[in-house]
Amino acid sequence: MRYRVKSGKIHARINGEMKLYRPGDIITLDPDDVAGFKDLLEQLEPDAPPPQPKAGLKAVHVGAGKYNVVNETTRKKINDKLLTKEEAAALVEAGTSEADPDLTKEPDRDVIPRVTGG
Repeated sequence: MRYRVKSGKIHARINGEMKLYRPGDIITLDPDDVAGFKDLLEQLEPDAPPPQPKAGLKAVHVGAGKYNVVNETTRKKINDKLLTKEEAAALVEAGTSEADPDLTKEPDRDVIPRVTGG
């Protein structure tokens, strides 16, 4: 990330080396390296957008050999009835809703089992 020194001198140890930066100097540093004197710097490049979560499907075992297929982002099931392991695996392998547009509807309840106790 590129920064410009706004005002004042900055004495900084970057990568084990002590350096002096003066007002107007343009420096390239990792965002983690500027935490202590970030108020003295002007950021020249916009922040990178946050990484998009990978939307994927996951088969969740609900007991008795039956499975639900769950959207990992919304944590909602996409199937209407319980599936066998093979059916759930085929649906996960097919990917998102490209195989069947009706799979995008979201049910009213969360279906990922919660384990409590020890």
